[in-house]
Amino acid sequence: MTAADLQKSKKMSFRNKTNPPKVCKCLPKIPFEVLIGCFQESERVSFQSASSFYSNAFGQGRRNTFSGKSCLYRTVDLRTKFEEYLYDNLPIFDSEVICQKLQFLDIFCESMKIKGKPLYHIRDVFSLCNTYLYELIKGIEQDGSVIIHNNSLEYSFLKQFSCVVSENEELLPVFSSHEYLKSWFSKKQKELLEWKVDETFQHTTEEYQDDQLGILITMFVNQMHGHFLYFQEKNSKYCKKWMQENITELPKHLFECLKSAAEKTQKYRDHLAYSHNDGFSIPKIIDADFEIIHHLSNLRSSSWKMLSISKLNEILSFSSTENFTSCPKGKIHKFVYYEPYNILQLTKAMLSYKYDRPSEFYKLGECQEYQKLDVNNSSKKYSTVVMPVSLQLNSILPKRQTTSIFATKAKFINTELVETTFLYKSCNSDTKNPYLTLGGFILQKDDTNRTRIIDSKMYHFGGILQTDFALSLFVAKSRKELKPRVEWMMEKVREKGFVLDEEKELVWRTFCEYCREYFKVDPNELE
Repeated sequence: MTAADLQKSKKMSFRNKTNPPKVCKCLPKIPFEVLIGCFQESERVSFQSASSFYSNAFGQGRRNTFSGKSCLYRTVDLRTKFEEYLYDNLPIFDSEVICQKLQFLDIFCESMKIKGKPLYHIRDVFSLCNTYLYELIKGIEQDGSVIIHNNSLEYSFLKQFSCVVSENEELLPVFSSHEYLKSWFSKKQKELLEWKVDETFQHTTEEYQDDQLGILITMFVNQMHGHFLYFQEKNSKYCKKWMQENITELPKHLFECLKSAAEKTQKYRDHLAYSHNDGFSIPKIIDADFEIIHHLSNLRSSSWKMLSISKLNEILSFSSTENFTSCPKGKIHKFVYYEPYNILQLTKAMLSYKYDRPSEFYKLGECQEYQKLDVNNSSKKYSTVVMPVSLQLNSILPKRQTTSIFATKAKFINTELVETTFLYKSCNSDTKNPYLTLGGFILQKDDTNRTRIIDSKMYHFGGILQTDFALSLFVAKSRKELKPRVEWMMEKVREKGFVLDEEKELVWRTFCEYCREYFKVDPNELE
């Protein structure tokens, strides 16, 4: 190398140090999917680079400085650090349950995806179930003995599932804590014992469907998302560095998920921006209203900031930097928590609640208008109820009043209720001093008798209620009232024997009409 070449090399080196490659200032959160299957894949999976996608969506991409294999090792390190954090910050039983749910996703999902592995025959389900049981208990000693896989007996662990669980209850807390999972495995055990091998079986390209397995995957993924987001909040420096070093190495499908979340946020900001002159002045519910509520429930968006009052495995509280209203200083908040109740019973309780607790700061008036859904009219796809609503945080701050429209939506898999959405939106609001709200509750089945609740709302109360003091008070009181409110509403519906009169409980009636029309299911007949 000549002296001139050496001098040129030094200049280039200095230039690279002073002008490093541009990295997105607002890095997205690490997608939870990177954790799925990383242990199993650590020795044989190579990543597909997403540098070109990163460049297009977030600016100039970083040059790949390490191989996909290195990125995978870093992912294993991330998974290990996450599990260690759980063990350090939760009771041993709870952390064991969460880690065993993670193992379930490792076995039943495709690597780094929240999609179940393709199944082509019931024997594929048996095989995965058997593998999961074996992975949970292999090599673990109990009472001085080691549990050994019996290779001479096909699907040996699944065939002996009841015995395996009863004899190793302390080693398998996931089954004692999750009734739906245990019931599904018992069902698979029964199917296996009754199954007769088809000697003429030939492989097919048509996938075998197990709806309950899909429900289980959704349950576990929803919970893991929350835990992993909390972990990232408490280990922000480590996670930001991890994302900076690995974002260009993420598999293509993960990067597209991040890009999709950003595009949806932009879409709602640009095209579904509500104003008190149009969206909040007409008593009507459209698909876009439900779309926004479900978008707000998504934990993937980087616009969500976790509040300090959040607690791991309890209530997660978030605020967002987004504002979909035309009013300045519009706010968005969200709470994510779990209640130990059946989703159908909790749906009945929530949709019949009168907001009549003594400490309640919301009050509902009498129904002003009821409109039944009309499938032939695109603007009347949902049954709706219009009622006056008042808000009074305390005796000092003024009371605000508006009129709101309420609607509901359901999701069934076969005849099994897995999700309920209860939406409300203010209408006919005062244009000079607007009190605007668009919010709702999404109830998601998390177990046979456990439900995940996402309470999200965007709002502008106007006047003094829009000051930082009043808003902080509103968020604090909202969080404080969450669980007492649920206890109260459950007590009220329990007094009725969980039987509701549609003629009196109009919000419940909107739900029943939706279910009967779109799913041919009558919620009153479900148990």
